[in-house]
Amino acid sequence: MTQQPSRPANLPSFSHQDQPMYGWALDSHKRPVPISLAGRGAQGYNCPICNGPMIAKKGDIKQHHFAHEFESLPECTPENVAKKIAGTWLVLELGDHMAHKKSFPLQWQMYGETYRVNLLKDVTAIQEHIEFGKTEADIALMQGEKWDHPYAVFMLNLDSKRDPLIYTQFTAQSIPVISLPSDQFRSGQVTLKSLLEAAEVYGGWWLLEESERLPERLENDPNTIRQILGRSVIQPPYRFWGPLVSLYGQHHVLRVGANLVWLPPELWQIAVGGTRNRMSEDLIITTQEWPQKDGSVIALYYVNLRNADFAVAIRRFRSGENVHANLPAQYRMRRTTAEEVARALIAN
Repeated sequence: MTQQPSRPANLPSFSHQDQPMYGWALDSHKRPVPISLAGRGAQGYNCPICNGPMIAKKGDIKQHHFAHEFESLPECTPENVAKKIAGTWLVLELGDHMAHKKSFPLQWQMYGETYRVNLLKDVTAIQEHIEFGKTEADIALMQGEKWDHPYAVFMLNLDSKRDPLIYTQFTAQSIPVISLPSDQFRSGQVTLKSLLEAAEVYGGWWLLEESERLPERLENDPNTIRQILGRSVIQPPYRFWGPLVSLYGQHHVLRVGANLVWLPPELWQIAVGGTRNRMSEDLIITTQEWPQKDGSVIALYYVNLRNADFAVAIRRFRSGENVHANLPAQYRMRRTTAEEVARALIAN
């Protein structure tokens, strides 16, 4: 006969009719467990905040959830409980895969291409709550012996007050951000497989690729890309433009002299940056300016036409010369091309 836990003296009994629905609890070994992987009923589950007993309710009518057996503290909200232990669960799962040398596959699509990667390849440490500049990564995958720089980070999105713009603090350093679905994660209706299927990858995602996916002849290092683009306008006529084409099985390839540069929009944003300007329903032009030591200014333009046709334009303006761009009337015409727009942007 199983002995039921007694009710703490300072917690009165209450009606279960309107109780919160929790997605997470601690098991009898103090390990986090999502409701999707929990056994039914009272099996030694506890709240990580108040340590009160919890019951796994897995019936046929309501959504499966944990519930406090007795009245909980005000701070024991479903969101706070998930924030307390859900990340630790993922760290333990990742650590188990790493310890047993299991692959941790991630697959996603971008521009019609399907990408796959083993996230734990060459990872030497998994750390939780890692400070990075002015923000914090929920989970960081580290490589090397010093563990001083993240290879990729997970953002669990369990904090409703978190500004999504913090992703740029990682992507600007070419660190991929793997964003997990907040509602699904908070509810505990998760498995590793379902989380990965719903994950989104931001900025720097190309660094997750297996080496054979991107030919060595295609340049994708942000620092090298900046140098190549800057050198394209150091001599008269101080102008360069070109379309992004498909080459070697990859889209968004820019030919700059003898160099082949891979420049999807995400990589341009990290290597060059700039301000996105929506010129029409079909046309977005991202503009950036690089002041030079001699007083000149290099203006760079990334043309995105109908999210299907791309081109780059670059112009160097002399010291004292007004930086400007020509926006031709034909950009409003559907039969124009991104290359035509780019060429017109840097015309006299």
